Amino acid sequence: MRPYQHSFLIVLTVLSFLLCIESALAQVQHTNEWSTRSTSWAYSSSDKPSIDTSANSPSGGGALRFTYPAATYSTSTSGGRAEYGALSGTEYYFGHWIKWSPGFTWNAVGTKIDYIWGRNKALAFNAYPYVATRVNSGGNGLVIDVGVDTTHSRYCNRTVPTFATGRWYWFEIRVKLNTVGSRNGVVEIWVDDVQCMSYTDVMITDVNTTWGYFLHSPEWGGGGGTIPATQYIWVDHTVISRSRIGRPGSTTSGDTTPPASPTAITVR
Repeated sequence: MRPYQHSFLIVLTVLSFLLCIESALAQVQHTNEWSTRSTSWAYSSSDKPSIDTSANSPSGGGALRFTYPAATYSTSTSGGRAEYGALSGTEYYFGHWIKWSPGFTWNAVGTKIDYIWGRNKALAFNAYPYVATRVNSGGNGLVIDVGVDTTHSRYCNRTVPTFATGRWYWFEIRVKLNTVGSRNGVVEIWVDDVQCMSYTDVMITDVNTTWGYFLHSPEWGGGGGTIPATQYIWVDHTVISRSRIGRPGSTTSGDTTPPASPTAITVR
């Protein structure tokens, strides 16, 4: 091989590598490290979350903290809400770190994590198409509530995670809106890169719309209950992307190929 041919091949290899990186980055719409509140986010509740610089997040810096004071509540209680309202597509991946404070008491009905709302209202239900994630009592399981679907709640059908308090988990969800009149919407969830849930027959909307809003809005409960001591939920390194994100530091990041269904795996 002539020297100039060898140099040409090296240049081509480097350019191909850079193009792959650029393509992967182009799929990411937004990242927030929560050391400060980005202007892309609104705190849209009276009980506002706060930036906690002592949360020891895997990403370093600060983390977004939601506070739940000790009390007996007659209804669900909010730790605050952070809302991102610049969505415009029909398919997204949302990923972030999450941690419940040591000894966290989950509500008997469920403790919410995130909401994803459609841009336009649904005709049949006069409500926004939405997907809500929640954890059951004791940190067991994970449930998706879909506003328009008659199968309102979807449960883990790959693995069933059990969450411990006082440690960080990487949480990622994929949502793809259905074609109006068809059950072909998609909902998938990974916890620490282990797929917990995959449904491809979901009716999320009954009108032509796009996604509009992503919310960190971890409500405590589907009703009242008692919180015995002040407790917290932290989230950090929120990523909004058009392709698979993957747990930071893992080889899954940027991989859009769904992983094989794992067996006999429990997330702890």
